[in-house]
Amino acid sequence: MMSCLNNYLPAQHVYIPDAPLEAFQLTTDRDLYIAGEMIQFSTLCIGVDSPEKLPLSKVIYLELFDAERKIIQRGKFNFKDGCSSGQLKIPQEQNSGVYYLRAYTQYLRNFHHDTWPLKVITIINPSIPLTKRNDQPNNSVTIYPSGGKLVSGLHAEVAVYAEGTI
Repeated sequence: MMSCLNNYLPAQHVYIPDAPLEAFQLTTDRDLYIAGEMIQFSTLCIGVDSPEKLPLSKVIYLELFDAERKIIQRGKFNFKDGCSSGQLKIPQEQNSGVYYLRAYTQYLRNFHHDTWPLKVITIINPSIPLTKRNDQPNNSVTIYPSGGKLVSGLHAEVAVYAEGTI
């Protein structure tokens, strides 16, 4: 009965002792980029059973995506001696924000995407001004010191006025 239930468990919860392991370390040249720049990256195969099986896959895929999981850019890169490196161009018109870079192989697609290497990066686009989203609350905090001014080193009482949702 238990062996039948294992077929319905998500892939990351099923341990298959004979299945070879394939894991990668994903690194980039930095964490902050300007729209239009190239992301320099490298991957290193770090999780295989034995050196002669290094790595199982011959190709690694990289995807740059946003918080809504919309893919912005993707690439396909070859392995050589368990390593891969390359560049992924950030589109010039890309908005400023936090983005994600993930790497996977065709073999890793058999497992849940939460197990794939992931790197968080920030992209700044100086030519597109930031706009306030309508769903963001309008918060403000104002501090009123007694006597009108705060003096460094002197004890003072203050009143705090907070407006919005904090």
